[in-house]
Amino acid sequence: MTMRKNYILLLLLSCFLVANAQQVTPETVKKWRNAAERGVAAAQYNLALSYSKGNGVEQNHVEAVKWYIKAAEQGHLSAQHYLAYCYLQGKGTKQSYEEAVKWFMKAAEQGDVDSQFYVGVAYISGMGIEKNPEEAVKWFRKAAEKGDARAECNMGFCYGGGNGVQKDDKISADWFLKAAQHGNATAQFNIAECYRSGIGIEQNMEEAKKWYMKAAEGGNENAKALIESLSKKSKLDRK
Repeated sequence: MTMRKNYILLLLLSCFLVANAQQVTPETVKKWRNAAERGVAAAQYNLALSYSKGNGVEQNHVEAVKWYIKAAEQGHLSAQHYLAYCYLQGKGTKQSYEEAVKWFMKAAEQGDVDSQFYVGVAYISGMGIEKNPEEAVKWFRKAAEKGDARAECNMGFCYGGGNGVQKDDKISADWFLKAAQHGNATAQFNIAECYRSGIGIEQNMEEAKKWYMKAAEGGNENAKALIESLSKKSKLDRK
C-alpha cells in the first residue's frame, strides 16, 4: 500500500486569529488597556487581539506579542496558543520554533486540542524540540480522542508505520476511517488505499472508490491524480 509518510505539517497555513471578530471601538480598547496595565490577563489578551487584527487600534504585531506574553505568562490559555503561532510565523517577534513549542506545550497541558496536535507534530518532526515519536503519539492521541481529524489521521500514520507505537495495520485503518469520516481528505485517501489493498481492513473496492472520490472532492492531490489516471485509462480501453 502506498501510504504517504508525510505527517501533516500545517504549521504555517493559518494563524487562527479569528476571535475578536466584531468591530471594537477605540473606547473599548482604552478600557482594555487600562485593565491590561493593571494586570488583568483577559484584558491583556483582548488588547493583543485588537493589535493583531487592527481592530479599534492601528495594527501592530509587535504590540500584540507584547500583550500576548503578559497574558500568557499569567496562564491565559488562548494567549499561550496565539503567542505560539506568533513565534512559529515570526509575526511581531523573531521566529523561534523552540518558543513556539514551549507555548503550544503550555496550552496543550491546559487541554487545548489544537495545541495538543501541534505538540505532536513538533515531536514527530523534531521541529523546535528533540524528536520523540512516543511523545508524539501521546499528544496526537489526546487530540484525536477529542475528535481532531488531523490528529486521528496522524495516529493512522503512526500505527501504519510503527512510529512511536507498535505497528498495527488494523488500528491504523481504524484511525484513518475515523479521520475520513470527520472530513480529513488525507485520511480519506489513505482509507481508500486500505480498502483497495485489504491491508488493515477487509478489501472492498466499492468503499475504496467512494473514499477516493471524497478525497478528491476534498482537494487531495493524490486522489485527484489517481482518478484522472483511471479516467484516461478507461477512455483508452474504449477506443
